[in-house]
Amino acid sequence: MIDERYQGRGYAKEILDEVVRLVKTEPCGKYHCLLVSYEKENTRGRDVYLKYGFKETELFCGDEIVAIYE
Repeated sequence: MIDERYQGRGYAKEILDEVVRLVKTEPCGKYHCLLVSYEKENTRGRDVYLKYGFKETELFCGDEIVAIYE
């Protein structure tokens, strides 16, 4: 989550790059995908995730849409 004052500065991509890099080092074991969830109304977050390569699934976490990055 990035504070509203700091959104639109490219931090989300930098953070996602670091998360992917960390997961690829397998410090907690081997993973094949990442999952995120976001509210339907969060179109800005949705756009960031989809642009990064996440794909929406038909799954929900409560009321939130689940997207996967493989």
